[in-house]
Amino acid sequence: MTTSDIARDGVEALAALIAAVSVFLAYVQYRRSEHWKRKEFAQTQLVLLSKDPELRLAITALDWPSRILPVPEQYRDLIQCATFEHTAQKLERALQPTPAKALSKEEEMYRDVFDRLFEHLGRIECALSLNLIFKDDLVGIEYWTAQIATPRYITGDQRVLLKFLKAYGYERVLHLIGRFQKVAR
Repeated sequence: MTTSDIARDGVEALAALIAAVSVFLAYVQYRRSEHWKRKEFAQTQLVLLSKDPELRLAITALDWPSRILPVPEQYRDLIQCATFEHTAQKLERALQPTPAKALSKEEEMYRDVFDRLFEHLGRIECALSLNLIFKDDLVGIEYWTAQIATPRYITGDQRVLLKFLKAYGYERVLHLIGRFQKVAR
């Protein structure tokens, strides 16, 4: 083996090492990028709860026993005003799986915005089940799943929302609640 063979072998070994390190660094960068994208996606889903007017109305209704709330723009013709008086009793009546009587316009709006909330939460559960995001990425969602599982201001049927979810096929939302809450379905 000549000196040039040794030099060539050394250069080839160094090139292979540089290639291996480059592949490793590219993999590390890819994993960081995927981690960032996952966190960003999860955060976007959580931010929508407060930014989207329908979702915000639904979660605010869960969080207050009574309050004057803004009517989302797309419901103003239906409700005929810019605000309405929310009560937990109206919410409970609106979300009965089989209402005892015809729904008022406000109750129709409640059902629409809660359908939107449950569709949104169902998409979050789908992302979780596909490992696009992880439970730890969803900081704060545990509070909302608790409010759905056992709404603190509904004084009648505490399981009204769970019954609604089951009656209308929101199985993904029930599964999401199960991830965060100990609830008998």
